[in-house]
Amino acid sequence: MLKRILFFVLFIISSLSFSQNYSLIGVIENYTNSKLYLADFYGDQKNIVDSTMSDKTGKFEFTFSDKMPIGQYRILLTAQNFIDVIFNKENIQFITSGLSPNEDIKIISSNENRLYYAYIYQRNMCQFKTDILSDLVNYYPEHGDFYLTAKNEYISIQKKFSDFVDDLIKNKPESFVTRIATFERKPYLNPDLSAAERQLYTKSHFFDNINFNDTLLLHSNVISSKIVSYLSFYQNKSFTKEQLENSFIQAVDTLMLKAFDNEKVYEFVVEYLIKGFDSFGFNKVILHIAEYSGLGEKCVNKKRKSELGKRIEGLKKMAIGNQAPEIIASDINGNKVILSEIKKENTLVIFWSSSCPHCTKFLPRLKNIYNNNKSNFEIIAISLDTSQTAYMDNINKNKYNWINVCDFIGWDTKPAKDYSVYATPIMYLLDKNNKIIGQPSSVGEVKESIK
Repeated sequence: MLKRILFFVLFIISSLSFSQNYSLIGVIENYTNSKLYLADFYGDQKNIVDSTMSDKTGKFEFTFSDKMPIGQYRILLTAQNFIDVIFNKENIQFITSGLSPNEDIKIISSNENRLYYAYIYQRNMCQFKTDILSDLVNYYPEHGDFYLTAKNEYISIQKKFSDFVDDLIKNKPESFVTRIATFERKPYLNPDLSAAERQLYTKSHFFDNINFNDTLLLHSNVISSKIVSYLSFYQNKSFTKEQLENSFIQAVDTLMLKAFDNEKVYEFVVEYLIKGFDSFGFNKVILHIAEYSGLGEKCVNKKRKSELGKRIEGLKKMAIGNQAPEIIASDINGNKVILSEIKKENTLVIFWSSSCPHCTKFLPRLKNIYNNNKSNFEIIAISLDTSQTAYMDNINKNKYNWINVCDFIGWDTKPAKDYSVYATPIMYLLDKNNKIIGQPSSVGEVKESIK
């Protein structure tokens, strides 16, 4: 019996010896007796993992367990004010004013965070200076000493930052900051190129020597930031929605190819793209991703795989050219509404909610279009509201005189399920035979479509 007890005690002691906690102690002047939150990152997603209060001096403390992943963490003060730190199995201590906490932070202990803020400073200064010098070398007359000075400075600034990153790679290969710096690295630009040529060169060489196999970087926002930066090369304000979608399809093909070798990173990249394009109603891009991504075979998360499968099937069902699902419901006056019995050249089916800010700005602008085209145009506005008071207040205030439908069960309403609605507002423009002929995302697109 004594041996068993002794063994148990030794087991507990040995377990504790292998478990280590690390402290994050900060002082934020001008932020006293206030709530703070600690959030971790997974791509663009931030999850609150702890909270605490600062004392009368602005001092606070968080604890990291050794089970918490190495990566980027964010201390949230307000929606706009935050402090980023890197956790890499060491204690962290800093002091800052709280006015611009990320800019005037002083790291007292943590080699990783000293390195991180040195890197951030070098990166931002390089970007700031080269942005200014880009305009100079673009427009200043090429003959003369000043042009040559600006050109040489442009080269020098890039080289200085490149040398800084090279030094990180050589001397701090195990640092998380080195992983960030390597992944964020941009192509070296020649000032002799025109602005358009530099952009094209950057676009073509944006992922040179970039490794998507580093799953540890998923515990930061650098992969999602890199994706957004790359997609910006494919934007054009003069493009129509269709042209934009075709342009973005080229971008996502490159992104998926780059990330394909690692399942976890690939799954994140594909889901991030789908979520982003879904928020803009770019269903053509989403369907392209679904068709060519092969995510069904590579997805390592069964729940996400199932949800993604349902989303894709819904998009395919609601694609342009398909027959719109029948709608049988009662409007707010108790009249029966049957979609197939509406005899108009076009019908616009809208899913919305009074709690959706974009919806409440968008719908009033549709009234003029509706009132001017009533003879050949109908709107069925299906609300996903659950509050009858909020819904009726909105209807009465705006005097919507089209067909208003709401059964106050939210996303579980049958039309929303039949139309695979995942967000609001969403619209489907139908012809007289109730075929889907458009998925407008703006009032302007509605107006153009019914012409």
